[in-house]
Amino acid sequence: MYIRHPVIRLLLLLLSCAGCQEPATDQIKANAVLVFEDHFEGKVLDTTKWYTYSSNPKPFDRILPRGNCDYETAALLLDRNIIIRDGHLNLIARQEAARYEGIVDGEAGQDIGCGHVGQDTFLLEQEYTSATLRSRKGYNHGYFECRAKIPPATGLYPVIWLWHHDELVLFEFFGDSKTYYASSHHGANYKTKAFYEVADYSEAFHVYGLNWTPNRLTWYFDHKPIWELEREKGLGLAPGNDFFPDSTDRWLSPNISLRVYEWAAQVDDQRLPDTLKIDYFKVYQSQSDVPD
Repeated sequence: MYIRHPVIRLLLLLLSCAGCQEPATDQIKANAVLVFEDHFEGKVLDTTKWYTYSSNPKPFDRILPRGNCDYETAALLLDRNIIIRDGHLNLIARQEAARYEGIVDGEAGQDIGCGHVGQDTFLLEQEYTSATLRSRKGYNHGYFECRAKIPPATGLYPVIWLWHHDELVLFEFFGDSKTYYASSHHGANYKTKAFYEVADYSEAFHVYGLNWTPNRLTWYFDHKPIWELEREKGLGLAPGNDFFPDSTDRWLSPNISLRVYEWAAQVDDQRLPDTLKIDYFKVYQSQSDVPD
């Protein structure tokens, strides 16, 4: 019997392994190699594992534009909003007046759209600042897991992507802490799943996981499977042109971000500053996927 209601389905999934001796993710880890982990101990970010936007060339050394060139609504990302404290990575969103002067990416004189010309200067003035970091290494297939606590303030966008042109999403919250989205994107093709009205995800730490194999994606919440996708075939699309990432000689890089949600109707300024907390991030790969 297929149950349509997403809340009931999720609850049944969470309860289905209540009597299991070990979580489903333990079985994955037992047959894999731990190739990356960070428990965010110490007092500073480990820059051998991560880099921030301050490491990027202009104009991307402080900002994250929407699309390719929408600088007017770009998120302003500052390294001082990344704090390691009490064994947690803290990405902080603040309400504060901030200015940034940059140079439009592209060849000099080239029209890149959005009313911008390559190498022209621009001035960004924002009411908010936040933070993003990205791993120095990418991975092709594997099990990705983090333990995180979502900020409760409305209008924020906490997200963990696996990204490199294509995109897998461990979690993202569009402006509120009660609707958890997971998705897979390849070009213009994507599939997204919303888990809503199950809990306020900001009330406690939860473990978010994703197992990516060549033909299957499985998302996990607190070590239990909640959604699975298989690569679709025979849809009349070009080879590889489905919702799965193009994994041919490609890697996806973990990207942890907290931004003010650009489409949010209302940002709860009274709750700011607010924080996305990450307890740990780990990557496991099967022996065959680990590079020599």
